[in-house]
Amino acid sequence: MNAQSKIVADQTNTFTQIMDFSDLYLSDLNPRQTVDDSDAQLMADSLIATGLLQNLAGLLDDNGKAGIVAGGRRLRGLALAIKERPELAKVPVKVTNDKALAQQWASTENLARQSLDAADEIRAYGNLAAQNKKVGDIARCFGVTEKRVYKLLKLANLPAPVLDALKAQTISIDVAQCMTVSNDEHKTLEALDLAIENRWAKWDAERFFREDTISGTDYRARYIGDKAYKKAGGLIIEDLFNESQLWQDPDLLQQLFITQLELDAEEFRSGVGFAWVETSAQPHVSAYGLEEQLGYAQMAKTRAKLTADQETRYNDLVLLKETTQLDATVQTELDELQSHRNGIYTADQKQHSGLVVFVKNDGTIDAVQGLVRPADREAAEQLGYLPKTEQKVAGAKSDYAQAFVEDMDAIAKGSLQAKLLENPDLVLDLVAFSLSELVSYDVPIGIRLNTAKNVPSQADGHKLPKAIDDEHVKSPDWDRKDDLAERFTAFRKRGQKARDTLLIEKFARAMGTGSKDPLFALLKDEINSDMRQVWTPSETNCFKRLKATLLDAAYQDVMGLKADDGAYKTFVKLKKAEKAKALHKLFNDKKHQKALKLSDEQIERIQTWVPNC
Repeated sequence: MNAQSKIVADQTNTFTQIMDFSDLYLSDLNPRQTVDDSDAQLMADSLIATGLLQNLAGLLDDNGKAGIVAGGRRLRGLALAIKERPELAKVPVKVTNDKALAQQWASTENLARQSLDAADEIRAYGNLAAQNKKVGDIARCFGVTEKRVYKLLKLANLPAPVLDALKAQTISIDVAQCMTVSNDEHKTLEALDLAIENRWAKWDAERFFREDTISGTDYRARYIGDKAYKKAGGLIIEDLFNESQLWQDPDLLQQLFITQLELDAEEFRSGVGFAWVETSAQPHVSAYGLEEQLGYAQMAKTRAKLTADQETRYNDLVLLKETTQLDATVQTELDELQSHRNGIYTADQKQHSGLVVFVKNDGTIDAVQGLVRPADREAAEQLGYLPKTEQKVAGAKSDYAQAFVEDMDAIAKGSLQAKLLENPDLVLDLVAFSLSELVSYDVPIGIRLNTAKNVPSQADGHKLPKAIDDEHVKSPDWDRKDDLAERFTAFRKRGQKARDTLLIEKFARAMGTGSKDPLFALLKDEINSDMRQVWTPSETNCFKRLKATLLDAAYQDVMGLKADDGAYKTFVKLKKAEKAKALHKLFNDKKHQKALKLSDEQIERIQTWVPNC
């Protein structure tokens, strides 16, 4: 063994040793016996820029030298790198004199290789990219995918203090990833300070950077498309880590959306021939909702009886579709025949009705058709297109007494329920399905959850996870035409994990026990819930709504002042409006907090204070 070698760590037959490069050679056990010159040079460039980030592994021989069994590419890179950085000739090597163990290292090199520190790996990739190295070359050099390289190069573009904080583990890699969506260095560094001070989790960083943006999966974004949005001057930032887009100008998107929808709505109306058209900016529009909100009524379609030849053709196409993918022409023919079987609006009906056009969640146009405005209802009734207001349409009389029919239905339900007791997973599927957005009126399991108020009347400074924020929860499609069995089959294909997640979200949202109840206190203590996790006091949502004496107490509490302290006496003399503004600034302005040179204890009290009501 070389006399200058230094043993860093020692185990039974494995230790790490600093060895001269001249005492290293490529072992026959190493699976990487050949390396392209370009790969060796790329590795050398990385070593020159960042040093050796992963130790080599070798088998000691009788002469004290080591045959490298894992790290052949790094060994070749070092041969080139030490010409520019001679200090790299002192190489840390994990060594053993156990040939069987060395063989194991060699055969599992890629699996056994120690993971790089995240910040070191990011900087290594960034240094190579700065030398105009291609992504594919960097990926090959480090034995990773190109997708990983692209993501880490995005991180490499972050300001240096962010990578320093990542290295020091004062922020997590998840928080750093959230920062990559920002093109504003000042905002990024502001977020960094907040993240370190408040020990941000990923959710906190996402909230900071995603507020005032629109997701690329929003129905309006899908409808307008990124080309039109960018052409109008809109900015889109790609979030590589969440594989999503953030559209930075919601007002511009809304303006484009409304303008384009009005144009498309008129074109739609002209194509189908209705008398009038309106638009809705909402992604869920139904005839029932329009009746409730605007008093519109919807005409029944006129059923058109198919000829014998048409009926035969329809049946043939239905059978063909079960075994073959229909081309566009044949599918259109089938759709038209199906439309006639389901019923159509005649030309005369269209002259006395209109439609409301909207954009669905997938970004496609849809419309509720055959609508009659309240002012036109009497004329439609006279023509027989709507039942008269006082008229009740009676159904055909059944051969069975209603009570008997109800008894038979009860027996059938009981038999199904009995078998469900033997199929608990199916029951859970049905419960989750009943709570999902796929079900509207026809609920299979008789369950409806009450959703207690969880958003204050003054909502500024308040942010909930999307799963319990009603603004982001999907609403049922009240006009779905597919039957319940088809929807249930589609729901089960989502899998058990999606089912269980939905149940957790729905039942969590339904938690309605009041905050003064002992059960609430028990749960709060067990899971450490805190109002300040979702709410920050502000002038409008809190301080303006409190009495002056309560504002005095809040200031004294968070600042840790005594009644005779000069600062407290000065605050008490302020007008109530001035007190509210002062507390708002104290709670929400980080620069102001720094200027006051607040202690850690004062900052903590500000971050945890809530009204004692």
